[in-house]
Amino acid sequence: MKCKLTFKDGEGIKAHIIPRSFYNIDCANQMPLKIISSNKGIYPQRSQTGIYDSNIVTKEGEAILQLLDDYACDLLIKNVSSAKPIFDNEALQIDNYDYHKLKLFFLSVLWRASVSQNQFFKKVSLGIHEEIIRKALLIHDSGNSDFYSVVLSIFDKSRDKVPTLSPEKSRFDGINCYKLYLSNFSVLVKVDSNRQFEEPLRSFCMESGRPLYILTRNFMDSKERGLMKTMAEKSLSRTGEI
Repeated sequence: MKCKLTFKDGEGIKAHIIPRSFYNIDCANQMPLKIISSNKGIYPQRSQTGIYDSNIVTKEGEAILQLLDDYACDLLIKNVSSAKPIFDNEALQIDNYDYHKLKLFFLSVLWRASVSQNQFFKKVSLGIHEEIIRKALLIHDSGNSDFYSVVLSIFDKSRDKVPTLSPEKSRFDGINCYKLYLSNFSVLVKVDSNRQFEEPLRSFCMESGRPLYILTRNFMDSKERGLMKTMAEKSLSRTGEI
């Protein structure tokens, strides 16, 4: 196959679109991962492996993505507990991090979702942005804060309590965005070439040379919790459990 990242021929690799580490998969735990899609006709499901696609990258392409995955896992999964609360616990701050690697990681997940044929990601279609992001990943160019701006949030619940939701397209103050869900993190990525985020959100965008800010969100009051409840009820109704 031709690698969708490098455009070179090779054998396809069974690669996760969302890295396995962000699914909180514990091989010793018999309880499988819960995956919830907002896409019509796709009901909540459970998986022991997460969602992967063998038709995206070859070994060479996967090596590029794996470096980004490993860094994001180390920072956000293993060490996020060291982040310091700020603004009366309305946000967290990490003083030292690699802006380029972390931002490219988020862009890589969005790109993977766009090029994947898996129905879980069918709402992600980047159009002309797909090629721009692909090239950015190849040359390791994360751009400035206005280049596909990223705002990171975290739910105030432990990551094993937050099911994985499918990515969704949204608008924020009229700006085109995508929202990604990774463990108990939600990631807002701007995909609008004509407009930029305004204050106060602009101040929380990832930017080189300043700390990483992570907005904290109340999971119980979030629209995501309502979506999960609705989808779960539909699933139970379909199976006759309620």
